[in-house]
Amino acid sequence: MKKSNRAYRFKLAGTIVLAAVLLFNLAGCSGSGDKDPKSDAAASDFNQEGLPIVNEPITLDVLTVRWGNMGDTFVQNQWLKDLEQSTNVKINWQVMSSNDWGEQKSIMLASGTLPDIVFGDIVFSDADIVNNLTYFRPLDDYIDQYMPNLKAAMEETPEMKQMSTFPDGKIYSLPARLPSRPQSSIQPIINKTWLDKLGLEVPDNTEELYQVFKAFKTQDPNGNGKPDELPVSGSGNISIDLLNPFGITDINGNSMMVIDNEPVYYPITENYKEAIKWAHKLYSEGLIDQEIFTQDNTMLTAKHQNPDVPLVGFSNQWVPDAVFGQWKDQYIAIPSIAGPDGKRYQGGEPLGMNLRRNEFLITTSNEYPEVSARWPISSTRMKRVFRISGGRSARLFRRMMTVRIR
Repeated sequence: MKKSNRAYRFKLAGTIVLAAVLLFNLAGCSGSGDKDPKSDAAASDFNQEGLPIVNEPITLDVLTVRWGNMGDTFVQNQWLKDLEQSTNVKINWQVMSSNDWGEQKSIMLASGTLPDIVFGDIVFSDADIVNNLTYFRPLDDYIDQYMPNLKAAMEETPEMKQMSTFPDGKIYSLPARLPSRPQSSIQPIINKTWLDKLGLEVPDNTEELYQVFKAFKTQDPNGNGKPDELPVSGSGNISIDLLNPFGITDINGNSMMVIDNEPVYYPITENYKEAIKWAHKLYSEGLIDQEIFTQDNTMLTAKHQNPDVPLVGFSNQWVPDAVFGQWKDQYIAIPSIAGPDGKRYQGGEPLGMNLRRNEFLITTSNEYPEVSARWPISSTRMKRVFRISGGRSARLFRRMMTVRIR
């Protein structure tokens, strides 16, 4: 089993991560040390501290990837406009969709034509970076010179530096640390319109969920007269999140969990065996999408956002509007499903902390590495984080119930 595709959680989280990376590097201290020779041409205009970062405006190309059809409306956020004005650094955003990023990424890496900055942990994987190290600048010196808050955060949370250090001992991508409120960012999402049409209550436990799945499959809740409903879908494998009711809450996809403060290889546990039996039952009865093992994320997104009628009834996701497109209002978040032992389990961060890597990279084609290192440090304030983390997504997120976290 592999961990679920948590891709769609990022409509809110992606922006918060952006702010989190900025906040780590909040302005203040200047650094010392030699400049990168490639940026000597900009030395006379570059200010090691204070604002603006450069005396004469420059433009940096920044690549980021958004999930599905989220688009690029975030670039109109006022705090990004303020950042541009106060720093003299104009950003040319290159916003890609995850739907076709896999193909575009291959072309980009093969050609070696990269932007100045890469923003977001869903753009390049560890393997992408390791196999193309010549495209990315080591950031160790820039962290020491221009990122005092990030440096302090790495000292306070050593795991941040450990997870960001590549096999050659260098740091090529910046991490992010942000609190999880609540401790889990994934929740069960179900089509409430389908439930209402069939006269069903929100399922509370695995048996009730099974009965709901059977009704979704056989009673035509989308009303198009076709047996095309998919109670559960996925890409590549069955989601670990679907096994949460059995106490399987691996959020890292490495087949290990911490149970009672001890590391456990859970595929040999009785809980996992029972979870697999349950998943097999669902799959053998056609309640799990029969294409789940062969389809990719693009195919899954097409089903989630089918233009004619909704097709998928249940999923574990971030928020509905990050996944189901035009059908988002039909879906609601529900409490975690109780397992056979009567308990509710949910994957999450017990310490209330979420660590991510590969959030920010500076490429070797970037002529202004010092400027790029200082760019995210300059004008963000915590109140702006609260401003961007409000709205419908945050309200829905706050409605999540407190559950047992592993």
